[in-house]
Amino acid sequence: MGRCRRSAAGQRLEYETARCPVSGSEGENDKQNDSRLAASWIRQYTLVFEFLGALGLLGYGGYRLDQRYGWEPWGLLVGLLTGMGVGLYLMMREGQWRD
Repeated sequence: MGRCRRSAAGQRLEYETARCPVSGSEGENDKQNDSRLAASWIRQYTLVFEFLGALGLLGYGGYRLDQRYGWEPWGLLVGLLTGMGVGLYLMMREGQWRD
């Protein structure tokens, strides 16, 4: 089995498969921190998928306009640039919400 020790900040460090003993409220704080960390990761992945969704959807719409009206590169370029703008707007809106 591995060994346990504490860092200078008092955080538990685990080696190999060992589990460090947890006392009272410290274990509850770790669970709260873990749930906050998971929520943060989910929020960040949501932002990435929203950005990619806006970019892909509007880029595809521009591509279809190119095919339909023969505007060759311009529909796709406008769609991609609009998708980037919408994606960045969604990211900025999320950043303002967090502050």
